[in-house]
Amino acid sequence: MRMSLDISISESRKFLICTVHVPVTTEIAKQIALETDRFAVSSGIRNRLIDVRNVQNVESVIRNYDLAYKVFQELNIDRAARGAVLTASDDSSHDFAILALQNAGYNARRFTDEQAAIDWLEEHVSD
Repeated sequence: MRMSLDISISESRKFLICTVHVPVTTEIAKQIALETDRFAVSSGIRNRLIDVRNVQNVESVIRNYDLAYKVFQELNIDRAARGAVLTASDDSSHDFAILALQNAGYNARRFTDEQAAIDWLEEHVSD
């Protein structure tokens, strides 16, 4: 059975790469956040590229809102880390979740161009 996500360190060692293989639900989003935070602590690399180009967000608007304003806060997810969410150019299913995260104070941004996401992550490496 395929894992729901893979996490690795970029070649530059300036950001983590989390590739998601299943549709994004609240539980999967929690798993992404917790596992990338854990990996960040052990590696010392805080910024992350979340690659969801091959999966959609299938959660409701209210559950995405709760994720940003309640769940992530209860889990104490790192707000200072940059999170580049890489989506397919024709996929807007992640837009509300990213907007909710931004409004809740997380440094998240949507990208459809992988190099632009990498440039944004590498222009400022969190301490």
